[in-house]
Amino acid sequence: MVTVLVSGFAALNWSLFTDPVPLSLGWVEFQAPPGLVLLVFNILVAAGMVSYINHLKKSALIQAGRNAKELQRQRELAEKAETSRFTELKEFLTLKFKQSHEDESSFREKLEARFKALEERLGASSRPSTPVETPKPETPVKSSVRYEPGK
Repeated sequence: MVTVLVSGFAALNWSLFTDPVPLSLGWVEFQAPPGLVLLVFNILVAAGMVSYINHLKKSALIQAGRNAKELQRQRELAEKAETSRFTELKEFLTLKFKQSHEDESSFREKLEARFKALEERLGASSRPSTPVETPKPETPVKSSVRYEPGK
């Protein structure tokens, strides 16, 4: 929009922009149209700004690409670490289950040996040698007799 306004201003005042006048740079004097000199200077500054903005955009896009690659690499590392943790957990649980099963088996063997020793000690030779099953808890029987205190 600024470019359109400056262009319109230059077009309306083109005769003043192109009238040569003596200009001084401090060590040198020359004849040139000051409006045209300033217009060219502004165009050069604007072109420099546009190129700098494009450079910044390009740098930001390159950096964003690098960040995306690094993020993807970190994500892959995290997934590998999580996978290895699951594998370690599975191995640990498998080992613990095996140990628990072995402990249970050895406990059962020791318990059976103690029962046999107790049976022998108590003279259980007259008892049947079939394993004794533990009785299941029976449901309480409801009685028709009621207890009433004080009677």
